[in-house]
Amino acid sequence: MITMISENEAWDLLNSQCNKSSIDYTDKLIQHCKIVHDLSVFLAKEMTKHGIKINLELVAVGAILHDIGRTIMTENDHPVMHGIYGSQIMETSGVKDWHKIASFCTNHIGIGIKKAEAERLGLPSKDYIPKLIEEKIVTYCDNLVEFNRASGKYMIHDKNYIIERMEKEISKTHSNETKHFMDKIELIAGRIGFKEFETYREGYNLKLKED
Repeated sequence: MITMISENEAWDLLNSQCNKSSIDYTDKLIQHCKIVHDLSVFLAKEMTKHGIKINLELVAVGAILHDIGRTIMTENDHPVMHGIYGSQIMETSGVKDWHKIASFCTNHIGIGIKKAEAERLGLPSKDYIPKLIEEKIVTYCDNLVEFNRASGKYMIHDKNYIIERMEKEISKTHSNETKHFMDKIELIAGRIGFKEFETYREGYNLKLKED
């Protein structure tokens, strides 16, 4: 077994899974993970400037591999299953402490899935909630990234867009929970840290539109 997987090894694992996959959106999947990785690492570094203890390597690797389960999805699967599949891939990957990465796979969906909702969706009965600060950072950034079918490009939205979307697509309660989750991440980042992140996000978004 290898010890804690490096960023390069994580990219190799994701690319290897994509090469074996039958899904037709592997290029978009890799791009999505790249964007989430870049946003997460930037935000994590801003947080460390405020004295928050964060494992930057874990953030980077977790962001790269959070959606690896999508590589074995079928058209009949509920979208939330990609978290479970990701955990299964990590379990058989040969990576020591694979469970540390698997938790990014299972816990990043939305702002996490509570036990009752997991049971309703047919998932194994437990909470799928991001617990570590590293998981919460990746979950926060993942929520901002959306593929726009009309333009054929990714966009990085702000928090307010995500909160409004959650209310329209799910419920007011879920929207409020999303706002609470995202507000807490921004509070930890601090006013200056989050301002720096927003500047980075806006610049990254502009680059995506121009590419």
